[in-house]
Amino acid sequence: MQRLLNRPLIEVRTPGGALIDLKPGDYIDRIVLRSGFYEPEVFTALAGFFAPGAVLWDIGANFGLHSMAAAAREPALQIH
Repeated sequence: MQRLLNRPLIEVRTPGGALIDLKPGDYIDRIVLRSGFYEPEVFTALAGFFAPGAVLWDIGANFGLHSMAAAAREPALQIH
């Protein structure tokens, strides 16, 4: 759909190293393009619970930015 609307995706590397495609016209994507992350305070609050075998349920994930960053920080974290 992005190609049909002539709106290119922008490939960005997350702080954790994952590559994602962002749509500059989308609200959250614009924030990530501008600041590098979305709701960093939420991620910081959760990060204290990341440990091998812990479980993260990313309910309502937009495109999974928090999940990708969590997986990069703690590879043994179970993410659903």
